[in-house]
Amino acid sequence: MSITLDNVSSLLHLPVLGQLCDLEELEFEEARVILVELLGVDGGAAGAEMEDARGPKVRLSWLRHIYVQRCQSQQ
Repeated sequence: MSITLDNVSSLLHLPVLGQLCDLEELEFEEARVILVELLGVDGGAAGAEMEDARGPKVRLSWLRHIYVQRCQSQQ
């Protein structure tokens, strides 16, 4: 069973308007470069995370860890 936009709209009383956007699947190296440029992470760390996530994607827990590190380094 999966959650659909109709479920979200019905349960949360949020209107779902507009057109859905089609996202282009990124290649592994493209995704790694984007993570390095936009998040400022090490290319090796980004590559290792994508290997753990089995594709050109990262886990939310990894993003959360990066966010916490950045917040702590700002203090």
